[in-house]
Amino acid sequence: MFETESDHDVCLSFSDQEDGVYVSLSGKANLTDNRELIEKYWNPFIAAWFPEGKDDPDVALLEIKVQMGEHWKAKESKTFQLYEIAKANIKKDATPNMGENEKFGG
Repeated sequence: MFETESDHDVCLSFSDQEDGVYVSLSGKANLTDNRELIEKYWNPFIAAWFPEGKDDPDVALLEIKVQMGEHWKAKESKTFQLYEIAKANIKKDATPNMGENEKFGG
């Protein structure tokens, strides 16, 4: 059960396909019922899910300690990206040029 364990390995992925931005973060997750943090991050969106309010015993936060991540920014069109992938599959020693890429941590 997640509630009784700590330091779960997690991976979070975010994308903005319109701008061609992709982010992947990996780290350790812990469930916390820290009331100060719940107060700090409480907002109307969260309140909609907890009719008893922030004092509801089911309210908890997922705290993630990021250990490493990667960011991609595609500069070219989808057609160019498909071309790069196809080219890399034909030329087995080629890596597709998918735009900017940065890594951190790890």
